Amino acid sequence: MPTDSRQRQTRAAVVVAACVAVTVMFQLYALLLQNVVVTATEGGIRIQQAMTYSSTPFDFDSIDDEDAIFRFRFSKELIYLILPYLRLDLIQWSSRYRPTPLAAFCILLRRLSYPERWGSMMNDFGRSRSYLCSVTRDVVWHLIRRYKAKLEWDGGRTNACQRFAICKRCTAKVRLLQYLGLH
Repeated sequence: MPTDSRQRQTRAAVVVAACVAVTVMFQLYALLLQNVVVTATEGGIRIQQAMTYSSTPFDFDSIDDEDAIFRFRFSKELIYLILPYLRLDLIQWSSRYRPTPLAAFCILLRRLSYPERWGSMMNDFGRSRSYLCSVTRDVVWHLIRRYKAKLEWDGGRTNACQRFAICKRCTAKVRLLQYLGLH
């Protein structure tokens, strides 16, 4: 007889645990439906509002030239001129994302134009933070791999005196541009 009561207690405990688990699952699901992100931390569970964005596709043609210069630091004409030389169509994407070369270049330019949070870029490009981060990373790695030889300094072509003279001329040009208010 004692084993029957023990088995009943065990079954009751399992049923209670299952009910609690199902209740917690439904509560978490309800939070997800409300665009809330639940993350586990050392101190317990943290609940925060999820970042939402409009999933409208990026339309470069709808941006006027002044806005393009403000957002990307290049005019639309220059972006179209530079784009074929970068060969972004050859990128080996690290994830399932496959943006057009123009969109990928615009995402990189926007990220590099001035410090900006991913959240503010999400609405402009209609993509998630992970998408924007992944595309930026893949474009940067592509450019590094493709232009590595051109990016490295060739110390055999110049000596220390020549490099100092180059730096001196560049510094003088920057000062002139600053004086004229062009830099």
